[in-house]
Amino acid sequence: MKLAEILGQERATTHLRQSMQQDRLAHGLIFSGPLGVGKRSTALALARALFCTQNPNEGCDGCEDCHLVEAGTHPNLLIQDMARAREEKSTASQISIAQIRRLRSDLALQGVRGRRKVAILEPAEKLTADAQNALLKTLEEPPAGCVLILVSNNADALLPTIRSRCQRVLFSPLTPSDIANILERRGSSTAEAESI
Repeated sequence: MKLAEILGQERATTHLRQSMQQDRLAHGLIFSGPLGVGKRSTALALARALFCTQNPNEGCDGCEDCHLVEAGTHPNLLIQDMARAREEKSTASQISIAQIRRLRSDLALQGVRGRRKVAILEPAEKLTADAQNALLKTLEEPPAGCVLILVSNNADALLPTIRSRCQRVLFSPLTPSDIANILERRGSSTAEAESI
């Protein structure tokens, strides 16, 4: 999915696209807003826009980089999320300092495909205090070409030192028509989508 295809978050996606076009995208971003409004989809669309060689700052759906992001296998895309931990049968309920140290080492390595790297942490409020402190070094001195996206339903749960080093991108609740449009994209009929 491209940034232009994210429904209901035009303010956030417009801001991100303008930041990329002006080469002013922050190295640390907090995507903050209610659960289920497209923060993760936007983070992946942003990664696609940053990696795409055919249609930079947007994504093309056709190049290898876009396909790798879509499949979740792009070597320069690092995702640390609780959903993945559950799939791997981890009993951890938080993102640990060891996971952040591993992420920091991976970010320090040269990118396999191009110079950019994107790391997504979700939900960021599940970072332990020690993990957040370990992340500070990366936020203060980010590796060149690195963008760190913290996806959060409750950004106020993050340490003030983390919040002060990241640019906050606010996501608003979806309107009923946005939800209906999303359901139609996923195969529901117009009548079904409207009733849901």
